[in-house]
Amino acid sequence: MEPEPDHSNSDHPSAATVASEERIYALIAEKEQLTNDLAQAKSAIEASERELADARRKIQELTAERDQLSADKTQARSAIEISERDLVALKSQVRELTEEKNRLAAAKERAQADVESAYDKVRALETESVFDFVKRRYFSRK
Repeated sequence: MEPEPDHSNSDHPSAATVASEERIYALIAEKEQLTNDLAQAKSAIEASERELADARRKIQELTAERDQLSADKTQARSAIEISERDLVALKSQVRELTEEKNRLAAAKERAQADVESAYDKVRALETESVFDFVKRRYFSRK
């Protein structure tokens, strides 16, 4: 048997061949688009992962800072309590010293009054004659 002669023109592709080639080009274009989309998605995922890593690092920094501030706050409160106790003790000491100063001032005034009284007596003795002194001392009636 003889093979059937090929009636197709080799210069002109058949309609099915053209449709297949167009479909192939469309699939290649779609594949390239999907590849580009995948690359963009991977890039976006990597950027998101970097942002997440940055956010985690920032959270750690802020947590450490918060913890330090909390410790500083506790330390400050302790220092305030110590200062308040010291203030109470100092106020008590000031009160005691003020009372002692007032007692000493009163004693000083009494001593000055005693000195003035003694000075007055000495002046009176100086102006008094020996005869008047002996007379007053030994002959006065008390």
